[in-house]
Amino acid sequence: MVTVAAADMSECDLRADVAKLRRRVQTLSAALGLFVAVVRVSGGSTPRIDTRDRATRDRLLCAAGRARKVFPTSTVLEILRISSSRYNA
Repeated sequence: MVTVAAADMSECDLRADVAKLRRRVQTLSAALGLFVAVVRVSGGSTPRIDTRDRATRDRLLCAAGRARKVFPTSTVLEILRISSSRYNA
């Protein structure tokens, strides 16, 4: 959508806006990917996830690896409700 404000912007400003929006989309995509992984693994009903099952753990670690490209590890672990000691074990 182009608004009057966007029409008055210089090319440099528009490029900066696009870069900002791309970062925002990347952040939201990473968060959504984590939440989707948690819902799939937990069935959407359990607040704690049993990570003793290897397939479950692998799914979560894969999602965490993708999200770490955008978020700090501590944030990813907080979202997944996994302690750093369990993550590094």
